[in-house]
Amino acid sequence: MGKRIKKTGETLQEIRWNLQLKVSEFYESVISSQYAYRCERGSQALGRSRLELILKRWSILEDEFLFIKNNYEKADLEKVIDKFLNIYSIQDVNKIESLILDLQSKSGHNYEFFQLLYKLLKSYINFNVSRDLSLLKHELRPIWVRLAKRERWTYCELVLISNMLCIFEASELKTMIKRLSKEFSRYKEFKNGNRLELKMWWNYCTVLRLCNRVIETKYFLEKIIQIAVCLGDALMICEAQFRLAEIRWMENSNEDKQLHNKVKEILITLNMVGHNKIAKKIC
Repeated sequence: MGKRIKKTGETLQEIRWNLQLKVSEFYESVISSQYAYRCERGSQALGRSRLELILKRWSILEDEFLFIKNNYEKADLEKVIDKFLNIYSIQDVNKIESLILDLQSKSGHNYEFFQLLYKLLKSYINFNVSRDLSLLKHELRPIWVRLAKRERWTYCELVLISNMLCIFEASELKTMIKRLSKEFSRYKEFKNGNRLELKMWWNYCTVLRLCNRVIETKYFLEKIIQIAVCLGDALMICEAQFRLAEIRWMENSNEDKQLHNKVKEILITLNMVGHNKIAKKIC
């Protein structure tokens, strides 16, 4: 069983002790000393606006306060999202299965996100076996139906939807991409917004490629490179460039020598940045 999450007053008391301040100094002009003692003992609630004033005074970020409150650990929800974002591809079966086991161990949490993510990951596992896009769409459709009517998506909902692009037909995709771009612009500065968008396009390209629709990935690979350059993600830049070279070869095999040199350059770069296994895998 995990550690007990500290109460707000208990956490404030710990921060005050670390700063080696008296109650009157730490809470000055925000709440009285008597009020503060009751808060720290847990017998008095502290309003959000007053908490924000205290944190701002001592240069403590809200996320940092929650981190301290959670015994210097990320919350379960954040850990799960981090682990999900570290799954390189929908073909990364070992990591997907590991996260599925994590979610099963958290079955006591009444988080809708955990339940929907579990279904999403299970559909990935099934797709890796069947390569059946219609089956994948069928399994993901209930998740989309659940989220489709939202006026705006939360970050967790965006994590789910951004990994379900494959359910949309070509006629729907343009509208969906436009809406997602708007959502991503709102979350650009939040957590891993850019990395989430990168993962969205890469997973979509992977699904298309596995369904022998390689040429359709060209536009999305170009978007991936743009985002990866901004993030300084050398691995993703190389992978996307390799796939684009593959498409150029399919479209015009007369460029053999030029493409050979380009692929050679990509593989050398991958080896230089320590991704030897991936260099072997993609070729």
